[in-house]
Amino acid sequence: MIITLNITQMAILYLFLAIGIFLFCRKRGEPPVRFVLFAAAAGYLLLLLQCTLLPVRTGSLYPYISFTAEEIRNIQPIPFTTISLFAGTIYWRVQIFGNILLLAPVPVFLGLIRPDMNGKKLFFTGLLSSVSIEALQLLENMAARYPNRVVDIDDVFLNTAGVLLGVIGLLFFRKIRGAGTPAEKTGTEPEPRVEKQHGGGYNRNISESR
Repeated sequence: MIITLNITQMAILYLFLAIGIFLFCRKRGEPPVRFVLFAAAAGYLLLLLQCTLLPVRTGSLYPYISFTAEEIRNIQPIPFTTISLFAGTIYWRVQIFGNILLLAPVPVFLGLIRPDMNGKKLFFTGLLSSVSIEALQLLENMAARYPNRVVDIDDVFLNTAGVLLGVIGLLFFRKIRGAGTPAEKTGTEPEPRVEKQHGGGYNRNISESR
C-alpha cells in the first residue's frame, strides 16, 4: 500500500485550511496581511509534509522482500557521510541545497507571525523542527515496516544551515524595517514639550531632535 496526496488532494486540503484561516482571522479582527501570512505558512507546511514524509510505502507492498530491523530503521548516524557521497555528482544540488533551503522559511514565517521571538529562539525552534522531522521519519519507517526515508544526521546539519540563513535574513529585514525615527515610522509629529516657568506660568516649547 502507498499512502500519498496527489495535486488535487493537496489543493482541496489547502482550500479547507485557507477557509479555516480566513474565518479565524476574521473572528480575531486580523488585518488582511496577517491572513496572507498565515495562508502562505500553511501552504509551506503542506509542501514540507509532502517533501519529508510522503509518500509512505508499507512492507505489505513488497511481501517477497524481507527487511531486517536495522534496514527498516535506515539510520545514517555518521556525520558528513551523505554530503561526501553526493558531492561532485549530478544529485548534489538537490541533496545539499535542497536540504539547506528546506527549513529556511521556518524562522522567517515564525518571526513575522511572532515579532517578539528573537534570533536565538527562532534558531533553536528551527533546529528542533529538523530533529523532529528525522524522528518522524524514523517512526514512519518502523510503523510501515519499510525503509521509506533515510534518517540522516547530515540532513540535520544542512537543515540547520538553512535555518541560520533564514534567521539572518529575518534579522536583516527587521533592522531595515526598524530604521528611522519613531515619527518617520508612524507618520506623526513629535509631542510638544511643556516647560514650567518661574511664577507659575507655562511655556510651550516644541523641539525636535533630527
